[in-house]
This record gives sequence, C-alpha cells and structure tokens, in this order.
Amino acid sequence: MTKDENLERERRLPYGGLFGDSNLIKVLEQMIADPDLEYRPIDLEKLTKESAPTVRASLKTLTSLDLLTKDETDSQHPVYRVNTESKRFIALTFLAYAVLDDKNGTDAMNSVLADYVDSMLHENAQSEGTRLIEANSPGLATSTQ
Repeated sequence: MTKDENLERERRLPYGGLFGDSNLIKVLEQMIADPDLEYRPIDLEKLTKESAPTVRASLKTLTSLDLLTKDETDSQHPVYRVNTESKRFIALTFLAYAVLDDKNGTDAMNSVLADYVDSMLHENAQSEGTRLIEANSPGLATSTQ
C-alpha cells in the first residue's frame, strides 16, 4: 500500500485511525458525533454494520467507563445516552475536532477549546462568588431561606 493510500484509509477510520478500526471505536465515534441522541443497540448495529453481540459488548465497555449511561426502563429495549459530563467525553470531542482540523486544514478545535475554557472559568467564577457571599454574610443566607 502506498503512502497516499495509507493516509486515505486512515482518514476514513474513526479518529483518523488513531485507535484502529474496532467496533468499540465505531460505536464511540457514532455517539460522540451526535451526543444528544438516544441510542438503542439495534440502531448502532445498523450504523456500524456489526453484529448484536459485538455492539452489546462495546456498549457494556463504554458504560463501565462512564462514557455512556444506560436506561433500562424497558429492559427489552435499553436506551444509551452519552455522559456529556464525563471528562473522557470532553477529551474525545476535542480529539475529534483535532482529527478534522488535520484532515481539512481548519482550526475548529482551538475555537471549541477556547469556548470550553471560557465556560469553565465563568462557572468557577460564579461558584466562587456565591461561596464568598455566603462566607461573608452568614445571616443573609439564613434570612433568605
């Protein structure tokens, strides 16, 4: 295989081929690409073109890593959701942008990263401000309850 053929193959693989071409990575890539959807195993079987046992094993692994949550309200048809609060999810999202930037010569990851940092700083500042008010005005917290 030539260098150009290798690069083209890697570009088609999830995360640019960084983690190989396993079902686990295919399932993960689908879910990271659209983290607001609810996923059922049968949907992921169709999207990844993998067997039911293979997809179930991947879902079990991703759930144990806290990247997914599993809703078993209907035990026959569980629903999986991305745990968007997971630091691993956030890191994989940044990685997905980095792969796209490398592939397309863009700079989207820096914008997304800057937005993330700004939102975290804003949340931390608000949280710290509330703690300072409560610490300096103990009567205020009790009188407003």
